[in-house]
Amino acid sequence: MTGFNSNIEELIEKFKVLKDKANTLDLSEALIAGVTAARGAMSFRIFNLGHDVGGVPLGSYRGRKKRTSKKQFEGRNTAFLFGDQKNLKLSPYEKKRLAKGRQIRYKDLEFTGTLRRGLVVIQEDERRVVCAITSDELIAIAKGQEEQINAEIFGLSDDEKEVLREHVIEIAKQIYDRFFNP
Repeated sequence: MTGFNSNIEELIEKFKVLKDKANTLDLSEALIAGVTAARGAMSFRIFNLGHDVGGVPLGSYRGRKKRTSKKQFEGRNTAFLFGDQKNLKLSPYEKKRLAKGRQIRYKDLEFTGTLRRGLVVIQEDERRVVCAITSDELIAIAKGQEEQINAEIFGLSDDEKEVLREHVIEIAKQIYDRFFNP
């Protein structure tokens, strides 16, 4: 009978090296991509659609509305902005928004863009990436808006959580693929 040759020891050593390398594998790239994609979807929902976490519209801009002169809107498509012009009443804030070229049909929390730009992705460590508002002033504005409409606005909806999950999984697959197939 001939001797039996095995490469089992060689394979065990190879797997030990892979195990050690896998323990130091950096998945923060996948986390950053996922949180960034979810932040983009959340920003679109808040600032473009004007919806809270549950998909409910944030409402309209409030304030004491007074009859407004059509003269100040000459040459503009007021039917698009307001609908029926007979009862054109605007609050001071709506006038301010219109003067800056912003829409007033629904609340979208977009005026100067500061709040939108204030939502940033932060990598706290290699295993934790968050989306946060870093300015105390902007945090106060965000909390005030949530209190005003009595709903969560600056959180992830179920769809946005799914966007986060899908992106993290896809990038993690790519990282593992590069790891096992250098």
